[in-house]
Amino acid sequence: MSALDWALPPRTASPPVIPFRFFDLPQEIQDKVYEIIYAEKHGVSVHISGPLQDRGRGRRGYGKEVEVEKLHINGGYYGDDGLKRACKKMRNDSFPARKAVFNKKMSVGWDEDYRGQAFEELRAEKYAKLRSEITHLSIGEFSGRTCGELPSVFWDDIHTLFPQVKTIKASYGMYRRQHVDRDFDDETSEWRRIMADDYDDAFRAGDMDDEFDFPAERLQLLSLARTLEEAAHGCTVFLTTSVTWTDNRYHAVHWQHIKFLVTADGVEGIERKP
Repeated sequence: MSALDWALPPRTASPPVIPFRFFDLPQEIQDKVYEIIYAEKHGVSVHISGPLQDRGRGRRGYGKEVEVEKLHINGGYYGDDGLKRACKKMRNDSFPARKAVFNKKMSVGWDEDYRGQAFEELRAEKYAKLRSEITHLSIGEFSGRTCGELPSVFWDDIHTLFPQVKTIKASYGMYRRQHVDRDFDDETSEWRRIMADDYDDAFRAGDMDDEFDFPAERLQLLSLARTLEEAAHGCTVFLTTSVTWTDNRYHAVHWQHIKFLVTADGVEGIERKP
């Protein structure tokens, strides 16, 4: 026996850890716990991933098998969380609370690699129940690189795909440069214009709306508004155009956005942040 052993107090066994027997609680209390866990309402997000993203960023050829394209639906009771995986009883008992958390909103990603493929995948019959529940649909982030100009028939069946939808929002993003060149601090004429003393007032008054409303035509949102009107489908269409200004190190330094109401007759700016 070493001198250290003499100096230390005798070792004692740790008390046993007794797990809390959740299922021994009355069912009413169990249900209340689920309601508390899922108290915050949220929607679902939809995006797609797969080999195109690996190819576009040079991640092939490192000994890792590239995954196949896959549609991801997260949030609401479509999401995957620990309670669903714990056991069959917990999955079934928590379903009413998980279903109540769904606020009927959906956001669909539109990215540079897959463009509108996630939206096209949603047209499958197996997603009909999910589509039938949606009341608010958001699609983005559109840009000149991710969408070009959508075909005029893109929105033709939107009112049948999403029969309960009441609001459709499209977001379109652009980047602008603060400096002429990465290696110099000379500012662009566009940047100097938006920094002028009278620019903000003119922006808030709507004088710059025509510089931001062109995505409505590019995304065929006027055609969408006409389609909804002809189908007597009560749905409001919005477009948000955003500009991110970056410096010569590509750090974001300023943001602008305008939200438009889109109707069959045209677009109207309703919210502006210079």
